[in-house]
Amino acid sequence: MAGKYISASIKPSRRVQIVRTNDASPHPYWRPGQFGYAVGYSTHPGMYTESGPSNPDELSYLVSKSKDGHTGASWFSAEALRFTGKEKAPSPSHARKKKIDHREAKRLLQSDGVDFGRDFHELPSYEVQRILEVARLAGYRKHKDAPGSTARMYFQYLSRLK
Repeated sequence: MAGKYISASIKPSRRVQIVRTNDASPHPYWRPGQFGYAVGYSTHPGMYTESGPSNPDELSYLVSKSKDGHTGASWFSAEALRFTGKEKAPSPSHARKKKIDHREAKRLLQSDGVDFGRDFHELPSYEVQRILEVARLAGYRKHKDAPGSTARMYFQYLSRLK
């Protein structure tokens, strides 16, 4: 991809925390620890970032103090920023994980060696972890007032299934 550069805006803007700056002035515009919004990015060489001019194909982000990017913005290298907002990866409907039903979950756990005749507290930790993984896969959510962990409540629920 040498010779071709990418520049684009980020919509919606992403919240970032400044990790480092190279500004030694007594009243810098950006200080480490401050938050801003990444409103654009570029791989063009020579974008002046906090660590000097960027190299070819090095990703640089344009960071503003406002979401819309209309207040003073500065270029930062990717290493100088920490993205704080949760990014939702695009997920087409045909690529979503399908949940398994509880009977299939019980069969899966039994094939992994989980014995539903034992007391939950006698189970080794790797079996408890596996129960929790299968509970998430099945979309199980315990009641907020349940008297135990999600793994324990799901184990008891599956134990009651015929």
